[in-house]
Amino acid sequence: MILDFLHRRRPLFLLIAPVLMLIFGRPEFSPYSIGLALVLVGQIVRIWSAGHISKNRQLATFGPFAYVRNPLYLGSLLIIIGYSAMTNRIEVWAPIILVFGIMHWGAIIWEERYLSGKFGETFEDYRGSVPRLIPRLTPAFKVRGFSLRQVWINREQVSALSTLGIIIVFALKLWWGK
Repeated sequence: MILDFLHRRRPLFLLIAPVLMLIFGRPEFSPYSIGLALVLVGQIVRIWSAGHISKNRQLATFGPFAYVRNPLYLGSLLIIIGYSAMTNRIEVWAPIILVFGIMHWGAIIWEERYLSGKFGETFEDYRGSVPRLIPRLTPAFKVRGFSLRQVWINREQVSALSTLGIIIVFALKLWWGK
C-alpha cells in the first residue's frame, strides 16, 4: 500500500520540488553551472531511455536498460541533484533530495514487483544481470536502435520542456538575483 502511494505521488512531487527550489534558492554562477550540466545529462539519459521503452508491452533490456534497470529514475536523480546545486542552499535541497530518495526508492521496488509478476523469469534473469541504479560499464545485452517516435509516445517531450523551463527560470533568477 505505501509503495503504491509513493509510486503514484512521485509525478506530483517532481512538479512541486523544483518550484520550491526556485522560490527558496539563491543561485550563483558556479553552482548553477554544475547543476546545469547535471540536469542536461539527466535529461539526455531520460530521452535516451524513453526512446527504448514500450511501457507495459515489452520488458526493456536494450539501450540504457542494458546498463542499468532504472535509467529513467537515474536521469531524474541527476536532474534533481542538478536543481539542488542550482539552489546553492543546503537547507533547501537536502530535504527535497531525502524525499525524492524515499519516494523513488519506493517506486522502484513497486515497479520491480510489477515487472516480476508480469514478465516472470525473464525479468528475474534481467534483474540478475543488470544493476538497479548504478550503471554497468558494458551492456549486459545487445544495444538496439533508438526511436524518437517512442520518445514522443512516452511523452518525454513534456519532461524535457518542463526541465528547460526550470533551467531558464533558474538562469533568470541568477541573472537578476544579484
